[in-house]
Amino acid sequence: MLSNLQRAVRPGGYLYMSVEEADESAIDETFDALSRKGRSVCGEVTEGGVAGYHYYPGRDQVLDWLAAEGLSVVHVRFTQEAGWGYRHFLLRAGRDNQSTGPVRAR
Repeated sequence: MLSNLQRAVRPGGYLYMSVEEADESAIDETFDALSRKGRSVCGEVTEGGVAGYHYYPGRDQVLDWLAAEGLSVVHVRFTQEAGWGYRHFLLRAGRDNQSTGPVRAR
């Protein structure tokens, strides 16, 4: 998905993306429960609530994926809700669309 987004943005162009994040303890509890059932992909939430399937890869994983596609983080903002929130990214495509290495943001 990110490679398609990266190709859709002109070199040096900007892209906005948001990623939902959940409380780490809830993710850990779900991972433990799914592991006991033989399903064990950390970050997946497949049971409970009305939302159905969610995948929470974690901030560091998202930043690694962005960097691998040559998308630099220009600005990051986090909006918190009760037990979950959204990390909002303003990204910029590399001038040559090559990766510049991992980018860390708070």
